[in-house]
Amino acid sequence: NGRTTDASATELFLCGKLPERFYINEDYNGAFHIDVYAVCYNKTDGQAVLRSKLALYKYVSGTLTEIFDTDYVNAGDSGMSAVALAIAPVSGTPDYVEVKVTGIASKTIDYNVVVKINEVRDYES
Repeated sequence: NGRTTDASATELFLCGKLPERFYINEDYNGAFHIDVYAVCYNKTDGQAVLRSKLALYKYVSGTLTEIFDTDYVNAGDSGMSAVALAIAPVSGTPDYVEVKVTGIASKTIDYNVVVKINEVRDYES
């Protein structure tokens, strides 16, 4: 959950609380199907849009890598066309999945983002 008031990319956190993210369990190699959707409401103009992404990541030998990332449903009021949703693998300690939204200059936009992850692990790694 979060809010933007400009056109800067802004990271969102689980339950809106810094630094709550989806952290990778680095004890295991594995693959991750990621389904992210954001309901975006422009309270300045009373407009709404849905942004969504599908992605496949893998964690192998200490590296989180994106296999693919694609938009799949992006629809809503035309005045919200500049609103964007982005996800990215981030190398850290531990690695994590970053979720960012980009708003519109001089507009207050509220976001509710749902992240679904389906993971398969190599328990022998």
